Amino acid sequence: MTREYARVRLNMAEDPAYLDLTVDAQHLYANILLIDPSLSYCGIADWRPVRLTQRAADLTLDRIMAAAAVLEQARFALFDPDTEEVLVRTLVRNDELLRNPKMALSVVKAYQGTASRTLRAIVASELHKARETQAEFSSWTHPLSKDALGRLLELPTLDPADYTNRITNPITNRNTNHIGNDIGNADEVPNANRITNTDPGADYQSDSVDFLPVASNQQTYSQQPESSYVGTEGNDASANKPPPLHCPRHINEPTTSPCHACGEARRNRQAWDREQSDAQLFAISEEARRRAEIKAVAIEACEICNEHGYVGTTVCDHDSERFARNRRGIDLVNETLAKKRAEAAAKESDDE
Repeated sequence: MTREYARVRLNMAEDPAYLDLTVDAQHLYANILLIDPSLSYCGIADWRPVRLTQRAADLTLDRIMAAAAVLEQARFALFDPDTEEVLVRTLVRNDELLRNPKMALSVVKAYQGTASRTLRAIVASELHKARETQAEFSSWTHPLSKDALGRLLELPTLDPADYTNRITNPITNRNTNHIGNDIGNADEVPNANRITNTDPGADYQSDSVDFLPVASNQQTYSQQPESSYVGTEGNDASANKPPPLHCPRHINEPTTSPCHACGEARRNRQAWDREQSDAQLFAISEEARRRAEIKAVAIEACEICNEHGYVGTTVCDHDSERFARNRRGIDLVNETLAKKRAEAAAKESDDE
């Protein structure tokens, strides 16, 4: 069962947290993620930012990553680049998907199709919140959905406040937006979108959470300077230099008159920008795949955790000596305490 329409609540326009987002973050949230055809009934969508650049004529990878960082900081959307998934965190509650037992089963099925363990845990946490705030919905007690939802509520959870940011995007303005046509020159419009809102807010229709500054992130997306683009041979600086935006005649004095050569230069520059972005994302994807393989091997070899990498509700560190080390520490503490008690008893005996 796929989504046929998206439900957008009008109270977003009055929510301070939403209004504090950048315009690009609002656009990514409301006009891209919420209407994404891949968005499942538990709020999971594909996260392939290079593909998203095709959603608007002037949309660049820099703008998408900057907007994603803002949404993540405000906890409107959470990301797992390793599995290429994004979670629209409050979709289940805001769309009231648990009101209908059959729709609740669609939520359960969507959860089961989610690859990211981190995002699955946050979805489970959102279900607990829905159980508290939407307890009157029939799906919690209906025979069709009661057991399935009950099993989900027993799975590991992760509070959004404990989620570690996966995206940081220091904007370099490497990519620029170009306005022009095939027979005219392209006027360069610098991408002025920068992350300035570091005050994270709570998503609308959800409980407010205080967030701490993130000291470190598991995944960093950084835009490389023009002198260090990926995929060059022999470190030839000229090979890394982006092609000009204008023809040789207008390179220093851009014209507002139609110029076929300038239009061709613009198309060459756009193709070059796409190649560089694709190379960057390919390198990121390969690194994510390598980390995922290492993680899978560690889970397979670990004798402590389950097949999902958890010990109970805790992420396993795959340290097989930890329990023995803890036991030795406890024994040492008990031995020290026993020795002190014996010394105290001996002292009391001497005093008598």
